[in-house]
Amino acid sequence: MSIELVPFARQHIPAAAEMVATRCRALCERVPVFPPRYTEPETLAAMLANHPPGATALRGGRLVGFLVAYAGGEFRGKGSVYCPEWGHAAEEGGASRIYQAMYTHLAREWMSRGLVVHTISAPAHDRPCIETWHWLGFGFVGGDALRSLESVPGPAKLDVRRAGPSDAGVVAELVLALTDHLHDSPTFLAYDAGPDLRLTYEGLLADPSVAIWLAEKEREAVGYLKLVPSDQADSSPMVRDPGTISITGAYVRPDVRGRGVASRLLDRGIAWARECGYVRCAVDFETMNGPAARFWTRHFALVSLSLMRYSDERLAGQNAP
Repeated sequence: MSIELVPFARQHIPAAAEMVATRCRALCERVPVFPPRYTEPETLAAMLANHPPGATALRGGRLVGFLVAYAGGEFRGKGSVYCPEWGHAAEEGGASRIYQAMYTHLAREWMSRGLVVHTISAPAHDRPCIETWHWLGFGFVGGDALRSLESVPGPAKLDVRRAGPSDAGVVAELVLALTDHLHDSPTFLAYDAGPDLRLTYEGLLADPSVAIWLAEKEREAVGYLKLVPSDQADSSPMVRDPGTISITGAYVRPDVRGRGVASRLLDRGIAWARECGYVRCAVDFETMNGPAARFWTRHFALVSLSLMRYSDERLAGQNAP
């Protein structure tokens, strides 16, 4: 039976929410610290209530797939479209064909608007889904991961302390070093740390809900780790939860890497999060940043992977048929 494509509408929300919830339950089995509320259709239906435009795939009048996406923003300096983890699903067995049909239908309109960068986030365990997007020309750009708050082995003698407002200048220097690292090969991420880092971090370091940890060697800062409540993090919405603390910045100087500095920072940050009553820790990272990707995937379990396709700008702006 052929697939019928229609605009995603309010009447499709219950079936769509159940499809996403089913996928999240499978993810929760693999990563037990995954926030359980995202396995509940009611939570997902509320997220879909104010959905962006998209397409619904029907077979015999029954919903077998859907895809909604935020269009019109900017990513990597170009007009872009983004579909979050909760914004798509497809029935097992025919998922590849369903996704291809929905994307083909929607991408034509996106390109007609000059939106040449298409991004989507998908559950890391859903390999058939991810493989489908690979075949459609998408490659990895980011990952989101979770872990419990169990201790992390590391060098006990390394000095790690929580930074205060008077350390704003030191933290700003490490953040600028991270910015330079992200600008360099092979990441090439045009990350903007902001105009007045010292002033910014004076405010952050006075916030009791934010913790920035400094690793020191001979009283000189050689690395840092920043943790914030998950609702302050620019990460996957599927890891945001009152019980989640998020890592939003981390850097270790190249001359001391490989000596357990990052592990010691992570262990101290996790211990603090435990004391504050959190139950899990989240982190997001660029997949092309090799040292970071290897470290985070060693200590965290992947829950989401983000993929991007950059289409030929010479075909942008053409009228959709």
